[in-house]
Amino acid sequence: MMATLISKIIDNIQIKITNVYVRIEDTMSIPRMPLVLGLVIGSIEAHTMNDKWQQQFIANAEITNKQFSVKDFALYMNFHEMERAGKALESEILFD
Repeated sequence: MMATLISKIIDNIQIKITNVYVRIEDTMSIPRMPLVLGLVIGSIEAHTMNDKWQQQFIANAEITNKQFSVKDFALYMNFHEMERAGKALESEILFD
């Protein structure tokens, strides 16, 4: 009974995550040239689908279909920060 309930919950779980922003700054590896990386996601959604790929509550299916969608996904590397660090490094080398 409990296993059936847990299976039904897992089969029908829906997930929606919105407005994800992750930024990583590495100023330790090369202190004069920091590395900045970022990830932006508008939304991630997961839904249970029937065998015709329509969103539906599933009660007793042998196979469970899930549909995942990702909207507004972007990766970036901040070259401006690296460029500024490079100019500072260049001027330091030239005038040392």
